Amino acid sequence: MDKALSIKECYKGKERNLELASAYHRQGCLFSNLKEIKKAYEFFDKSFKLRKEHYKNIDHPDMGEIFSCLGNVYEASKRKEDAEKLYKSAERSILRFFGEKHSKMSDSYVNFAVI
Repeated sequence: MDKALSIKECYKGKERNLELASAYHRQGCLFSNLKEIKKAYEFFDKSFKLRKEHYKNIDHPDMGEIFSCLGNVYEASKRKEDAEKLYKSAERSILRFFGEKHSKMSDSYVNFAVI
């Protein structure tokens, strides 16, 4: 994964942040699957910050997934209240951009059921 990140870091211009954010997101998923929660948080947080900077706010369809992933990390860290706040943010984002009938909403409902 270090090789993949080093390639993404070479990008120039506007798309650099999105390329890095995607790479950081995948790293976060990897560490989350390996149950390395601190590392997962670090990479999801980097992805969140880059996307927020790129989009100039958090009102974008990509942000719902980041909120959900960070919520999963908080839940795994026994930070249930923080996880719930992020799950609510994810749900709002998904509803706003995709609607109640979208498959992403089922993931959101599962997150709330697990808390």
